[in-house]
Amino acid sequence: MLTWTMRIFSQTVCRLFFCVWMVIFANEEKPDDSINTPNTRRPLTGHLNIKIFAIKDVNHATTSRFARGPESFVVVKVEDLARARTRSTRNDKWVDEYHDIDVDKANEMEITVYDKPGEHPLPVGMLWIRISDIVEELRRKKIEQDISSAGWVSAGNMENVGTGRNDSFSAPLHQQGSYPQPDAPVGAPPGGAGAPHQEAKDVNVEAWFALEPVGQIHLQLNFG
Repeated sequence: MLTWTMRIFSQTVCRLFFCVWMVIFANEEKPDDSINTPNTRRPLTGHLNIKIFAIKDVNHATTSRFARGPESFVVVKVEDLARARTRSTRNDKWVDEYHDIDVDKANEMEITVYDKPGEHPLPVGMLWIRISDIVEELRRKKIEQDISSAGWVSAGNMENVGTGRNDSFSAPLHQQGSYPQPDAPVGAPPGGAGAPHQEAKDVNVEAWFALEPVGQIHLQLNFG
């Protein structure tokens, strides 16, 4: 009887140790992704600068046969709160339509194009942009500008010399005089030894952005 009891006790202890070992092993093998993964959705605070130039290929609201085309305007929202509105236009273009918006802990901006065929406006195009994407694109452009002003060309741009690649979201990859001259010492500025550095320009994100369900909008964005 004693032997049988000891055998059961030994089996129970072994199972207990095995369970504890499995728990410890599972915890050691599971990595903590929260440490290595950046939080791209972290709310940002700063000043959002937006300039609206034009829209194109938008399905405007229908009007009567002999009526003029509808007036269009754009509303900019930050976290579902309207922060700016353009003047109305009938030719899909705006002049000097610039807005400076204070942003407090926000993730996303929304841009909506409205038509006003009658008394009530109708949305005809929408666009959502993460503020963190604007910040990342500005950072990339600033690095490219610093490299260009120092007379160097990044490896990524070197690979595109023979491919003719041109990203519509970026400035031209190469400009005249961006390489050191053959007789210039290594590391010299473009244009030869002693040539002055290029004057730094304001960095902005300017492009045609796709609207939903159809159409595009020409914007210039900055955040700081």
